[in-house]
Amino acid sequence: MLWAGRLPPIRDLTRPEAPPKRPIVYAKTQAEATAKLDALRARYRRWGPGGPQLLGPFLDGWLQGKEAGLKPRTWLRYRDCVAKVPSTLRAMAMTDVTAQDINGLLHRLAPPVGTLAAGSRRMVRDVLRTAYNDAIKQRLADYNPVAAAYPIKTPSRQTPVIETPQMLAEFVQAAEASYYRRLLYLDLLLGIRQGELLGLRWRDVDWDAGVMRIERQIQRWTKSGVERYVREHPREHLEAWGGLVVVELKTGQKAIRSVHLPVPALALLHEQQAEAATLGYASRDDFVFTSPSGYPLDASNLRRAWRKVRDQAGLASEMRFHDLRHSFGTLAAAAGVTIRDLTVTMGWSQSRMVDRYVRSTRAGATFATKAVADLWPGQATRVTSPGDAGEVGAGGKDP
Repeated sequence: MLWAGRLPPIRDLTRPEAPPKRPIVYAKTQAEATAKLDALRARYRRWGPGGPQLLGPFLDGWLQGKEAGLKPRTWLRYRDCVAKVPSTLRAMAMTDVTAQDINGLLHRLAPPVGTLAAGSRRMVRDVLRTAYNDAIKQRLADYNPVAAAYPIKTPSRQTPVIETPQMLAEFVQAAEASYYRRLLYLDLLLGIRQGELLGLRWRDVDWDAGVMRIERQIQRWTKSGVERYVREHPREHLEAWGGLVVVELKTGQKAIRSVHLPVPALALLHEQQAEAATLGYASRDDFVFTSPSGYPLDASNLRRAWRKVRDQAGLASEMRFHDLRHSFGTLAAAAGVTIRDLTVTMGWSQSRMVDRYVRSTRAGATFATKAVADLWPGQATRVTSPGDAGEVGAGGKDP
């Protein structure tokens, strides 16, 4: 004998032309039938008196709620991903969306139908998956159809880097005539991020201890992003020059650190300071790298200069400015620096590749920059192990 259970007719307001649903369940026992009815009631209770929770309105409200907790650029990426959801999918009840619906969306976004590369489609999938996870916490959905959709495979990219002394010498020679040569050299010597270089101030340099403090970065924001931040944080002071703004580091407080300055880096900074002094931009609060008029550098100008130097040096055409940072890591690792020491030096928040028993030392972190500096053209002294690098000076602080 089978037990049957039925709920009153329910109309789906997303499909006005459709007849009402008459939910019914069957079970072998009364207890099992009762449990299935309770599950159905819980599902349709979410519809409320105004109908089911539609995906579109939920995403709009979810995105608005996320705005205060995300960095402006991150929130804009979330917004762009949500905008890819078509109206047909937005009009569906959240409980009716299936993994096949998500697969269809991601397929339509891919070439030749769409224009999004694999990385961008994966970002759309990740944002929608996060939204559904939040909906489940709010009891607005039973399961996450995005998690059940096919994963997006991105093609592996072989990062082009400077990995030999000959390539390094050719790069140094090609950059010699560039206005940005010292910035390019320091990026390869220290392995710090582009925004961190642009955000350096002279007060961050401790000449006596031979270290430099990394505390901020410069990014380009849209006009709406700047206005939104000022509106939401009326008591905070935002340093901005047009779209260029001073913000916290990529991984927050974890990325604040002191970087050892090897001899070539100190020499470059002394040259930069002497040149800045002649222009009147060498006070403690001035940026280390500026335009000739004293304003912060725009990364777009730097990238154009980098491409010119890259081509003259005969480096791979797909090599980005950020790959100078990867080059630092490659050269340092080849010289014997442990991944743990690189994690400290480069400001990573985590590294899953690191053996948990490998410990970082202050001498090892110093060795990371010295190891690459010793490959610099004209350097005769070699550091053969972290123990030979010595300790950071008394004025230096570990991250």
